[in-house]
Amino acid sequence: MMTIRIIAVSLVAVLAVGVSQAQTTEAEDPAPQTGETSETPAERVGETAAEQAPATEGAAAALRVLRAYVCKDIEQSEPAEAGRSFIAQGDGLWRLCCFSEIGAASYPDTIVHAWYWGDRQMAAVRLGVGAARWRTWSTKRILADWQGEWHVDILDRSGLLLQRLEFSVE
Repeated sequence: MMTIRIIAVSLVAVLAVGVSQAQTTEAEDPAPQTGETSETPAERVGETAAEQAPATEGAAAALRVLRAYVCKDIEQSEPAEAGRSFIAQGDGLWRLCCFSEIGAASYPDTIVHAWYWGDRQMAAVRLGVGAARWRTWSTKRILADWQGEWHVDILDRSGLLLQRLEFSVE
């Protein structure tokens, strides 16, 4: 009887360790994924980046922009027709995209795409970062009379500027 109990306990212990290791392996190396969030006006975002909970110490180094572009479209999770100057469409209503690929030392985390026309904030879009290398984008509708200098600030969750993308609409 005692031998059977020891073998049964050992078998349960081996199964438990195997399940634990499998769960750890999945959690350590998730596959990179892409998230998409369309534009959100600043007033619907709630808190501004500066009002959000402060980042933990070292968070500035935790996120870095690997690539970032303003472009006309996203095709297969990649920027299409990237540029620094865009000509307004004839119908008076169109959109631009801000694509960013983020390197994250820890995740999940959040970045913000803050869209500015001159000095006026036109939108702030919160985007999740869910892996060590994460592609994400936001879109902004542009009216034909919103011509001039624009920029998108890519911010971490505490409001620290990671990168600024300047462009113009003609």
